[in-house]
Parts: sequence; C-alpha cells; structure tokens
Amino acid sequence: MLSSRENIGFVLGFIGTSIFAGSLPATRLAVAHLDAWFVTAARAGLAGLCALVLLLVLRRPLPPKDAWPRLILIILGVVFGFPFFTALAMQNVPAAHGGVVLGVMPLATAATAVVLAGERPGLGFWIAAVIGALVVAAFALRNGTGATLSEGDAQLVLAII
Repeated sequence: MLSSRENIGFVLGFIGTSIFAGSLPATRLAVAHLDAWFVTAARAGLAGLCALVLLLVLRRPLPPKDAWPRLILIILGVVFGFPFFTALAMQNVPAAHGGVVLGVMPLATAATAVVLAGERPGLGFWIAAVIGALVVAAFALRNGTGATLSEGDAQLVLAII
C-alpha cells in the first residue's frame, strides 16, 4: 500500500508529465505567430512568476550562496536553453517528431547524473537506455528528412544538451 506522500508524488508526477507532454504542441502553435525569443521569454517569465508566488506563500528561504553558481548554470539550460531551442525546432519540425527525438532525454539525463553527481546506474539500465536511444534515432531518420538530420533535429539535440 502506498503512503499518502507517495500518492501525492504520483499525482504531481502525472500532472508534471501531462504539462510537459503539451509543451511541444503549445510551443509549435505559439511560434507560428510569435518570435521564438518572445515565446522563450514569456514561458520563463510566467514560470518565474508562478515559482515566486509559490515560494512566497510557502515562505521558503533562498538557496545558500554557494549553490548559486550551479543554479545559474541550471537556469541557463532549463529556463532558457531548452525552451529556446525547442521553439526554434518547432518552426521546422512537427511537434510529434520533436516528441520522438526528445525521447533520448532520459539517456542524456542519466549520463549527466553520472558525470556531475557520481551516480552509477546498473548495466541493465544502460542497455535499455542505449537501445531506446537507437530506436528513437532510427525513427527520426526514417520518418524525418532521410539519412540526414534536419535543422529542426539539430535544434532539438541542442535543447537536449
């Protein structure tokens, strides 16, 4: 039986995954009418305002000063890099294609965790992750522009990094 905290975790995870699933289609709709830089800034601004309100309501303290350099690096990637490069990509490839290409993100996340956090996933994980990434790459090449990567694919790879 799951505890109340675990149930809340599953519900919040489902909500977060659902919101993320809609981000590429929403971004594709937005960049059809708005500049990619504006979409990125609006997305970051709205998320920042929501986070600020939540932090103020919950009365959470600021992170310690020694955490700020790493936080700034994370902000550059998560708040600006990923949204900007996906906005550019959504001008060039369909959202469904983008979702498939972004399917390699778990492998990239695991590799980052190994390098930066010293985590050591088991061999079974790596085998499954590499096979999954190869399937994603094969699908993207087969259903994309042929045997070459398109500009949108390159932008999606930059978003993943």
